[in-house]
Amino acid sequence: MNNLRLNLNLFPKTYWLLFFGILISMTSVSFVWPFLTIYISEQTQTNLTVTSLMFTLQALASILSINYTSTIMDVYGRKPMMVAGMAMNAILLWIMSITTSIHSWSVLMIFYGIINPVFTVGANAMVADIIPKDLRPRAYAIFRISINLGISIGPLMGGWLMTYNSSQFTFIISGCVLLVLSLMLVIFIDETLSIKLKKIDEEINKIKIFSDKLFVKILIAYTLSLIGFIQMFFLLPIYLKRHFQILEDQSSILFSVNASIVILLQYWITKRCEKINPLILMIVGALIYSVSIYSVAFNEVFYMFVLSMVLLTLGELVINPTITTFVSNIAPDHMRARYMGMLDMVFRASLGIGPLIGGLANDLFYPQMIWNVSGFAAFLGAVCFLWIHLSKKIR
Repeated sequence: MNNLRLNLNLFPKTYWLLFFGILISMTSVSFVWPFLTIYISEQTQTNLTVTSLMFTLQALASILSINYTSTIMDVYGRKPMMVAGMAMNAILLWIMSITTSIHSWSVLMIFYGIINPVFTVGANAMVADIIPKDLRPRAYAIFRISINLGISIGPLMGGWLMTYNSSQFTFIISGCVLLVLSLMLVIFIDETLSIKLKKIDEEINKIKIFSDKLFVKILIAYTLSLIGFIQMFFLLPIYLKRHFQILEDQSSILFSVNASIVILLQYWITKRCEKINPLILMIVGALIYSVSIYSVAFNEVFYMFVLSMVLLTLGELVINPTITTFVSNIAPDHMRARYMGMLDMVFRASLGIGPLIGGLANDLFYPQMIWNVSGFAAFLGAVCFLWIHLSKKIR
């Protein structure tokens, strides 16, 4: 923490405003997202496979829209899209609070998939706009501290509100916070996109991003790694509730454990890993994911689930900021939002694929199969990162 304080003056005011914006946003969204699977399932009385399909729809909407929304940010600026996305996110949460039909949820999750990534993509692009390359690993590490501060606070408050008040009230509160934040963005955040970069030809850029073979390979490997990671945050709460009678107020502790470790160790670990080959860090992170996810299948008491989450978090500390920094460094200046958008798309794709695979494994086989399949996916991600690393060494 002393090193963190010593480096505060390295970053401009806009960066710290984004830091607090991310903190408020993640706290608010975390009121509901860890429990969204439970909420949809209980509101619509559907099985886990059908509930998981909602996240697949969300992911497909994100994947199909992210290139367009990020292109708009590269051409017209980050701020307008970030403000609009935050305000529309608030409205969607209010509508979700009163929705009970699975068909209505299908429509809402499509819109949620389009809108939800916008603020994060814009914020990451802004960081790349204003922070020099040599400081970006630390900048993104501190950003992750902000994200995880929100994740540590949000689920505890959301779990308590849902258990002792109501789920509907929790959605309404979350939406109100996001609406206030959108107004704060209008007032306090300045646009960071250079006017010169707004004049780049769009068709050339669209072709170029998919011709970056290294970037595409990294995205594929990261998708496999995240398929397992996603299950720990979206299917684990309902798994604990159905099979171990562990309710939301207790399962939310797992997310706070995850976030607290990131807050305490992320900056320290990132600084000490700066000299290590990023692909080696990606391999190690994906392998840790695999082991931690596999371990859930053998757990029977709550403290064992906590230990699995601790191990997962160690992998997260290594791989996530490494990937973000790596992508920001290889992205051309005039295409930062698109590269960051594609990286965010990986998370959305994993969100769509992971819970669906987990739901099918649960419904067609047995509950523990969720973690067997997910752990294997993360292991395949590690193998892909290794292949990329060896291919680069041969060249």
